[in-house]
Amino acid sequence: MLSGLDAVDVSVLGGGVSADVFAVDSGALHIVIKQALGQLKVATTWEADPGRIVVEAAALRLAGTIAPGSVPAVYDIDPERYALVIERAPEDFRNWKDDLLADRIHTDVAARLGTLLATWHSATTDRHDLVGRFGDKAGFVELRIEPFYRSVARKHPALQHGLSALSERWQARCASSTVTSRRRTSSPTAPGNGHSTGKSRTSVTPPSTWHSCSPT
Repeated sequence: MLSGLDAVDVSVLGGGVSADVFAVDSGALHIVIKQALGQLKVATTWEADPGRIVVEAAALRLAGTIAPGSVPAVYDIDPERYALVIERAPEDFRNWKDDLLADRIHTDVAARLGTLLATWHSATTDRHDLVGRFGDKAGFVELRIEPFYRSVARKHPALQHGLSALSERWQARCASSTVTSRRRTSSPTAPGNGHSTGKSRTSVTPPSTWHSCSPT
């Protein structure tokens, strides 16, 4: 992507603790390099498998195939260095989370996101071929259940009973959804389409917008 004669400008992007993220600009090339971390950038021990970046790359590619233009294009993935290279969002885009925290509400952005979520869910329902790539829930446990439920429960005994019950419920739902998907893989399917019968589908036309950015 870069030649030896290109002038390259690299800057650090913020906004998260689970990865080192860099913006790389060189002429007409504008990309982002994201490297997942095994130990997150927090004061306490918070470890997660950095191999999750490979799943993220696969998910972005799938989402882009279903709704072109809705997510950054994936240029490269290095599974050994846990590094992902993606298209950079336009400079006039803002972080939607920052806007929400600043009480700047954009109902049109929410509507576009709702449409995209419906599109992705509809297109992947009963896609048994995706279970092998996305069925592992370890990342969800490491990045959501462990830090926000179990860790808090250990530090606050008065909340332990309620939080432990919630974490176990989430863990059970993760396990049951994976088992159900794998069972459905061996179920009879309609000839020629690879999908189970008995479900109606609604076609949704996705907008050609990025999934989490709001233009100025």
